[in-house]
Amino acid sequence: MSVCKPTLRRRTLRKNRKLRFLMQSEEAAEAIGDIWPGMELFGLTKGQFSFISVLDHLLSQTGPADVVISTWTAAGAEIETAKEFLQNERIKSLRFLVDQSFPTRQPEYCKALLKSFGEGAVRMSRSHCKFATLTNKRWNLVVRTSMNLNENPR
Repeated sequence: MSVCKPTLRRRTLRKNRKLRFLMQSEEAAEAIGDIWPGMELFGLTKGQFSFISVLDHLLSQTGPADVVISTWTAAGAEIETAKEFLQNERIKSLRFLVDQSFPTRQPEYCKALLKSFGEGAVRMSRSHCKFATLTNKRWNLVVRTSMNLNENPR
């Protein structure tokens, strides 16, 4: 007989939930605004900024953090920006999870990712999920998104 583990529910208070519809030309910093521990933010956009812009803004508030990024694809400019975050010590450590098709779909970008961050920092899986975690002594932040790292207005 197997024993089922209990389901864990988060205890977010409604007062900590924020909903934002961003359908104009807002940038990530304007769209997100200030964050605080315990906050949940739901934002809908038309793709007017990139996932890397979201990370840039969040790092400006969290301070240096260990970062994990899951994305289906990444382009050269975003790889360079992530590399700058690491060099400028805005990011303490960085790991990527990318779809296993990335090396065949985007061989040059895949090579750039591996060259910039090393093979140990890049994992591949059959995955289309897009998220990031930012952690340090004060923050355990999760970003769930439908965005890839690059800007993709729709």
